[in-house]
Amino acid sequence: QLAEALVYLHTQSIIHRDLKPGNLMLLPPHDSPQVKLMDFGLVRQTDMSMQLTQEGLALGTVAYMAPEQAQALPVDFRADLYALGIILYEMAAGRPPFTHHHPAMVLMQQMTTPPPPPRQFNPTLDEPLEQFILTLLAKEPAERPASTDLVVQQLAYLADESVMIVSPTGPDPAIGRADLIPRVPLIGRAAALADLTQNWVKAKTGQGQIILLSGGAGLGKTRLLTEMGLQVKMDGGKTLTCHCREHTSLPYQPVIDILDMALRHLPAAERETIPPELARLLPGAGVESPNEPAPTDQAEARLRLFAACWDLLNRAAQTRPLLIAVEDVQWVDPSTLELLAYLAQRMPQAPVLLILSLRPEEVDAKTPVAALWRDWQRGEIAQAIMLEPLTPGQIADFLKTALGQKSLPQWIIDNFQQATGGNPLFIEETLKALAAEGQVGEWIGPKMSQLNNLSGMMLQLPQNVLDLAERRLQLLTEEDRSILTAAAVLGPEFPFALLEAVTQMDEDDLLDAIDRLLASRLIEELPLQEGEDRYRFAQEALRQALLKTISQRRLRVMHRRSGEAIQAIYDTRQQRYWPVLAHHFAMSGNDQSAQKYFTLAGQAAARVYAHAEAISYYGRALDMAKRDTTPHNAETNQEMAHLYIQLGRTLELNSQFDQALAIYEEMAEVAHQRDAPAMKLTALMARATLQAMPSPVLNPVQGEVISKQALVLAHDLGDQTAEAKTLWNLSNLCKFNNRLPQAIDYGERALTLARDLNQTEQIAFILNDLALCYWFAGRLNRARVLFREADDLWRDLNNLPMLVDSLTGLAGLAVFGGDYDLALTFSEEAAQISQSIGNLWGQSYSKVGIGYVYWDRGQPGQAIAVMEECLRLSDLANYVVPQVYTRADLAAVYGSLGAFECGLETARQALTVAETKMPGRRP
Repeated sequence: QLAEALVYLHTQSIIHRDLKPGNLMLLPPHDSPQVKLMDFGLVRQTDMSMQLTQEGLALGTVAYMAPEQAQALPVDFRADLYALGIILYEMAAGRPPFTHHHPAMVLMQQMTTPPPPPRQFNPTLDEPLEQFILTLLAKEPAERPASTDLVVQQLAYLADESVMIVSPTGPDPAIGRADLIPRVPLIGRAAALADLTQNWVKAKTGQGQIILLSGGAGLGKTRLLTEMGLQVKMDGGKTLTCHCREHTSLPYQPVIDILDMALRHLPAAERETIPPELARLLPGAGVESPNEPAPTDQAEARLRLFAACWDLLNRAAQTRPLLIAVEDVQWVDPSTLELLAYLAQRMPQAPVLLILSLRPEEVDAKTPVAALWRDWQRGEIAQAIMLEPLTPGQIADFLKTALGQKSLPQWIIDNFQQATGGNPLFIEETLKALAAEGQVGEWIGPKMSQLNNLSGMMLQLPQNVLDLAERRLQLLTEEDRSILTAAAVLGPEFPFALLEAVTQMDEDDLLDAIDRLLASRLIEELPLQEGEDRYRFAQEALRQALLKTISQRRLRVMHRRSGEAIQAIYDTRQQRYWPVLAHHFAMSGNDQSAQKYFTLAGQAAARVYAHAEAISYYGRALDMAKRDTTPHNAETNQEMAHLYIQLGRTLELNSQFDQALAIYEEMAEVAHQRDAPAMKLTALMARATLQAMPSPVLNPVQGEVISKQALVLAHDLGDQTAEAKTLWNLSNLCKFNNRLPQAIDYGERALTLARDLNQTEQIAFILNDLALCYWFAGRLNRARVLFREADDLWRDLNNLPMLVDSLTGLAGLAVFGGDYDLALTFSEEAAQISQSIGNLWGQSYSKVGIGYVYWDRGQPGQAIAVMEECLRLSDLANYVVPQVYTRADLAAVYGSLGAFECGLETARQALTVAETKMPGRRP
């Protein structure tokens, strides 16, 4: 009734704005209760303890106020839907989602804190109703229902208790050989399939859905997705499936596979408009030119890449609704996980059903995958479907269908239950092993049943998949086992051409062997990829069992042959081959070739901002370079130094500052051992630069000592560029040590030298930091002149991230001088630039100090909103400065509102961050 009343209001372009229980009247129930909605902005709340009336804040009871209303932003009908969600929450849970004795804290919770699930307070609440309530309580208006009519429809739907049932199909005829064991229809998964189907119905209408499908190895995740794919195809949709691999996969490879499939289904004209960021990833796009300049801002370029990926998928989804299945997410690389999270954020507005499957037993609770899984479930971003082992009754159905029997003795079912734990894969593998040995008929016959009934004897089934796999492999001929072993070395998937090159077999003979292996269901045929026939092992257990039977010497030989075959038949300038070649040559003991390809793989990963993978590849390459016993020379020293710097810089970009510092220290030691002064200078400068910047390893004292060593060495080597940079480092270090006269002296010397060398970019960097030194010294006019000169240079260089740095400095000076309008102008330009390039650091930095402006103007609600957003962005960007100073300002705002407990806690948080992440700048 309440929702229908809102429908009427909203169709009349009326927004209630103050929906709450106090404005509802429940009439005495005769036949049924009636609810009346009152107070259309005419009646004012009299309990001021829960009412904010500060200037700049819209009136409305805080406990029921939408986040956008609390921030004094424009509101529409969705603010009423949020309030309706609060009322429903309170009806369901017996309390509102956010409570505090001070209204400022409730206000902050409305804007920033996810509501606790109402079932936390009322376990009997239905999950669909809980999900609906939490949808109404989305912080972003765009994430709430698109109309009040939809809310009425959803409430009506929730009152309907009908459930869709999907029944399995009937059994196939009985058979006897392993290759003829029938593919058993989906058993025990009707409810899961029904859930997927319901989500597909929503998704294809443009309400994108995300499913987290979990279950142990062999529980039927892939089979369920296959069945769902058939339904999608019959419904006019398109299925895109990819797999995460444990080894030898480039960053983003699963998404690359999806994008490649999506691209093929777009019109030719659209395929020709791929942006360069995306062309790097897709097969056939060619090799990136080594002379292509690196992006000035990696966060910006990374977001452009992510946005291009989404644009391609969204365009494909507009032609046909998409089911995107990403299997084995437990092996996903960090970069692919970030990209999937980015894509998932945008899918609710597209006709896409995204299903991610994983094996929970292989996921550590501390991994990013587990954290994202939990966050999505807590935030109701995705629906979780857990596959459980089959029950005894379902096992009986499985066996009867597979064996073509109308009934089976209970002892057979009990044996399968005991040996397999209800795992469908284990059951299937056991049946195949028995069938391959010709024991099925004998085992289920009346004689075995009679013996079992008389003496209690029973067949001992295999206890794990490896045992089952080995039993099947023992039945192979020597020739077929040799071929399958070669395939196992190549990997879980292998192309026919590569297997042919490694085995050096006649094409027809190898085809005959492939047919036999396919018939035995040891391998599966994959769709053509770039005109190439490809296969994969039916189960990973088969491949692992084969690898365990090979001697280490033979394994090295086979890996060497695999690497050489790849080089012989493929264009290894294509980066997708580099991780595979690195793996094979590393396993073969060819360190020189492995180092080459690990380095190339690291560079390829770094170019697409896959820092975790780049670190791994660079680390492997460096390990092999250390093992090189050939005499050192200038060329090998330069190569070694390059690897150290690439690894250290990537560690910095991945916020692994301690590890980066250790790498630079190790580099300096190696340079000393090799008597390589140029390498030592590079190491000293890298270490000094790291210790001169705000990070957990900031150490002004030690950094100054190292910088002075670097300055002497740079002078001895005649390297003026290094001198200028080292003087700049010394300026920053003195600034962090509050030695402003020395900081200014070093900065001016660095600036003079950089001007003499005509190093425009270095000049601009020095100007930004030197301006801060003058600002902190109270020489505001000089600071303003330097910031403006830097501003002009960054605009000429088109370096937008550093332009944001200058603009934010100018904004800070304006705040310090009390010119708030000018401060807001500079800050707004910096924020707009940062948002346009996806620079999280800039978005955060541009807001530092702006919350103070609103606070000083008597707008605490807006101040809190700006500060909370600044903190949110700084956490995402791992930028320490706002995490300290903005928290300190926020604590002061809480204190001014009388929320002393909250203010003290926030101040303590600022102090903790300062002590742990930037001890040189403790407030």
